[in-house]
Amino acid sequence: MLYCLLCQRQNVIPYIDADGTEKTCIYPKQMERHLSGLSNKIWYYVDSNTVMEERITVSGDVRLILKDGVTLTAAEGIDIPSGSSLTIYGQTNQTGRLLLSTPSDDTPAMGGTGAAIVINGGQISFTTGKETGYQQLSDGIGGTDSHVTVNRGTVSGSARRTAIGGERSSVTINGGSIDVHGGVGYRKEGVIGEINAYADGRKMPLRETGVGIGGGSHQGDGTVRVNGGTVVAIGGQNVCSAIGWGKSGSHTINLEIYEYSKTTYGNLNND
Repeated sequence: MLYCLLCQRQNVIPYIDADGTEKTCIYPKQMERHLSGLSNKIWYYVDSNTVMEERITVSGDVRLILKDGVTLTAAEGIDIPSGSSLTIYGQTNQTGRLLLSTPSDDTPAMGGTGAAIVINGGQISFTTGKETGYQQLSDGIGGTDSHVTVNRGTVSGSARRTAIGGERSSVTINGGSIDVHGGVGYRKEGVIGEINAYADGRKMPLRETGVGIGGGSHQGDGTVRVNGGTVVAIGGQNVCSAIGWGKSGSHTINLEIYEYSKTTYGNLNND
């Protein structure tokens, strides 16, 4: 009885785990605007629409719950250094959102050299490169020597270089819905142009070097494994793969796509 009374007073936040089961976290820490550093072995949750104006830094093993119906905006992205990891969870309706962008060249919207990222739910979207700047060479999710796993949720966005992955990266997709575009090209006057890239008439920005999933422009070495989910990946022009390696990538990408997945991919030269 005492245990039950204590549970009622505790801050218990439900989340959906990688296997689809609902679990609970007791006493997670609420994300607030001033909280730019996320600490090892701490669970965090987003309780209301929150804008983080400084780049968020992850230290150690960090877990983040995106509550249904709220949005966390990381205006300067999330930095995950080597040896650190970030695992993201959603709730029952999977309507919690994480919006990411990147502040500078060679800085992923979420990740870093040696980063480990696991997405178990929520709606994750990202952009890299400034329409008013010139060729901001940034990955979307991942980075050099990164490990990215998507089990559930949705991931969408565009990057100047690799959308998901990076040089010598490992990407595993077990489920969820992925729609990413690599090699998005900009110039000082803004977007170069648009082309009709889909049968339904939707348009996307003109793409240059960089891939959808794998190694980016002038990158290589890595692994992409698609075990399930729905994946749409588009690479840039100039002989850049949708899934694989970018322009001048001379190394090896080990690619495995299994029948449990639905995968669509192409680039500007071969949609």
